[in-house]
Amino acid sequence: MVADRYRSFMRIVRILSIILAVLGVVKGWENLLFGAILILWGHNMMFSLKNQEGRLPFLLFHITFFTFLLGRPLLTILHSDGLILYEVKRYQATAESVMLALELIFLSLIGLWMGAQLSLYLEKAEKQTYEASKMKDASKTKYGKQAALIVFIASYLCEVVVIIEKVMFIISHSYVSYYVDFKSSLPYIIYVGSTFMFFSLCIWLAFLPSKKEAYIVLGSYVILRLPMAICGARTDFVLAILFSMVYFFFRDYLERKHEWVGAWEKRFMIIGATVGIVLLGILNYIREQKTVVSFSPFVLFEDFFFKQGVTFSWLCAGLAKAEQLRNRGVVSYTFGPLIDWLRHGTIARLLGADALTESNSIQNATESNILAHHLSWILLGKKKYLQGHGTGSCYILELFLDFRFWGVFLVGILLGMCLFAFFRLAGKNAWICSFLFMTINGFLYMPRAGALKAIDFVWRLPFWFSYVGIFILGEILEKLVRWKEPSE
Repeated sequence: MVADRYRSFMRIVRILSIILAVLGVVKGWENLLFGAILILWGHNMMFSLKNQEGRLPFLLFHITFFTFLLGRPLLTILHSDGLILYEVKRYQATAESVMLALELIFLSLIGLWMGAQLSLYLEKAEKQTYEASKMKDASKTKYGKQAALIVFIASYLCEVVVIIEKVMFIISHSYVSYYVDFKSSLPYIIYVGSTFMFFSLCIWLAFLPSKKEAYIVLGSYVILRLPMAICGARTDFVLAILFSMVYFFFRDYLERKHEWVGAWEKRFMIIGATVGIVLLGILNYIREQKTVVSFSPFVLFEDFFFKQGVTFSWLCAGLAKAEQLRNRGVVSYTFGPLIDWLRHGTIARLLGADALTESNSIQNATESNILAHHLSWILLGKKKYLQGHGTGSCYILELFLDFRFWGVFLVGILLGMCLFAFFRLAGKNAWICSFLFMTINGFLYMPRAGALKAIDFVWRLPFWFSYVGIFILGEILEKLVRWKEPSE
């Protein structure tokens, strides 16, 4: 009876959001359309909370989705002269582009829900054949686990050196100039070694370490991201915390008899998230070398979501410049990272191709297929762009520029399926688990990044070398142990 009432309520909420959205589009009422978006977003949140078992990635994605795409328009409606007027006056948007942005956001949320429903249907159909062994093979592969830890420690030390150099540069210059002027003077081998850290971490975690071991290693990983966060690069720090949280909930889902996320951990997460948002708001003023407007937690909360929500403004402005962006000789924005790697990556450079710079440059603004560079060049202008300022990207904008409405909708379905089934798929074996955890940061950052953000490491050599290197090192360790056994 309760389940029937829940389904009926959710159906009514969906129908209501669709009716309001259609009415808002037909009448041109942006506030009504945005109200429909908030209702649908709340519906998806309730859907993930109702089906709690392993649904945290789907829930967290909606939280980051709100942070980057819904927080600012909500605060704009509450505190300004109007959503459309605000975006037109300050961000080169048009009334049509703002309405289009809202339509695409609604379409993406519909796709996310449909993908989650499809994932739930497939899960129920699979239950008869799904062996709930819960990755028993992973805990037995002790040599692979030891090899992964050795590689992680070595790459961690390399990353420490890399971060020290970056922090020293920012202290003596500025956070913005870091993106334009910073050039590492470290031996190249140190940089190469640091690129294996995250991949080796994910592989080690997939071998199911103990709770104490996971606390130590993940704690070290989060702490390593703190210095750059204090200097202004907050994204990696926040994503490290979310990554660690997802892993702990995954182990809680995997090992029901051994609680990984108890009452203490949940209280810590709630308090930490609240305090963290306030501190991140203060850090934003420190980075911009401005006086904090207020130390009121409520004001800092609003300020945090408003500033992080600038992605919505860039989405509106980008849609207003859609034809200009499409006419820049770009093959595809959606597949831009892959295309640039094929044209300018390691293999291409061996064949004589030029390398693309990693900072804002005329070369990136004219030759790359990365939307973040092209959008920043058009909206901010050459001078500001070359000074290190940028707009970032948005997967919705990339998909619309390449594939129109169908791209946004279909990728929304695919996203919903992947995020809703994340824990279930990760629980199948260690290799699937390690790969999926390599994608989680990209998934959570997609609303502010490219459509391929979750998998843009697949064509990178450190990804492949991590698996190969750890496998070979594991085999060597096993042979060494067996070689010593007879002498004992």
